[in-house]
Amino acid sequence: MDARVALLLAALAAMVLPSAATAAAEPDTTFRGDGTVVTDVVHRSPESAYGLVVQPDGRIVVAGFAAPVGKDGGFALVRYNADGTRDHSFGGDGIVLTNITGGRDNAEAVVRQANGKLIAVGFTTEKRSFALARYKPDGTLDRSYGSSGKVLTNFTPGSWDGAFAAALQPDGKLVAAGWAGGNGGRFAIARYLKNGSLDPSFGVGGKVMVNFTKGADLAEDVLVDDAGRIVVVGIAGGSSATAATTRFAVVRLNIDGARDESFGGDGRVLTDFPPEDSWAAAAALQADGSIVAVGTAGSHGAAVRYEADGSPDPTFGTGGKETYIFDAAQKVQLDGTGLLLLVGPNRLARLDDHGAVDPAFDAAAGKLLSFGNRFFHGSDLEIQTDGKIVVVGTLGGTKRFAVTRRLP
Repeated sequence: MDARVALLLAALAAMVLPSAATAAAEPDTTFRGDGTVVTDVVHRSPESAYGLVVQPDGRIVVAGFAAPVGKDGGFALVRYNADGTRDHSFGGDGIVLTNITGGRDNAEAVVRQANGKLIAVGFTTEKRSFALARYKPDGTLDRSYGSSGKVLTNFTPGSWDGAFAAALQPDGKLVAAGWAGGNGGRFAIARYLKNGSLDPSFGVGGKVMVNFTKGADLAEDVLVDDAGRIVVVGIAGGSSATAATTRFAVVRLNIDGARDESFGGDGRVLTDFPPEDSWAAAAALQADGSIVAVGTAGSHGAAVRYEADGSPDPTFGTGGKETYIFDAAQKVQLDGTGLLLLVGPNRLARLDDHGAVDPAFDAAAGKLLSFGNRFFHGSDLEIQTDGKIVVVGTLGGTKRFAVTRRLP
């Protein structure tokens, strides 16, 4: 079970073939011959891949978790060359493992700074904190960052905190978002200076917490818009005092961390898909200022588009909402034409501007990602500058990192 979903549940309880002319989303045969690569990060280790960044030179960095036998496990990063082979200039064999603490440490996201350094962001169960690690381009820890290359941030002493997403601002500051325990659970957002210290100009001492309900509220994705505002999406947990179901939750913060009252009246917007539980896993920003959040409603993928003021966009789906026959959407990105690409379990789909699955991309309402007959839990995607689509996730059963690159 995904660590984020497990955390939330604990808190609450406690194919039609593509057109031959376009070859949309067909495997890129220049990437390991069949468009896919599977990596056993640590032999016989339980492994999960979560985050992805494509470097300007075409190399691909995947971040996640790996646990050698008998150990709790730590951050795991793998870097691939543009042809899908492992980059041996990174960690010696293309793989870097980092123990942040003595407990389980998960890397949930990775970003690349302008100087080529990589920052992996996640959580540690032992310290119950946000966890960050910065790496030089060769994969060694950058000891000028935080404490010997590592940063821990706690929001609620004695409770469990964890980061699940990260974004870089144009000025190089990093924003991380996730969960802060206590009071049922809250969105937690922290901003860091380039040296890894908390930014005192943001919130209170570099940290902001946002409550939506008396239930468990958890942030899953964070973005920075062209105005420097911070958009965070995730889950608002139900409770007897608020609602019976979980809902999409979105908050927009001004650059200083205060809630942007021009969005939803107080910076916060909740959206439900009654009678189903629903939650947002990711978001994308469109050129007109709209925010598209994607995730799950019941057993289906779901999406909501909000106008710049937080109101649902009536031109998208039905009243701003849409659901899909395939499973949960885990990540969304804009392609080169401004359309939306979604990835989730065994699926890659493209939406038109009204939220419908784009028949020009796949008339069967979703492109099946093939790794033989093995289940593929897609977790992240990026669009390369040449339009090719890189998708990363975890193979079921073997629990290995899996990457596929598809044609536009």
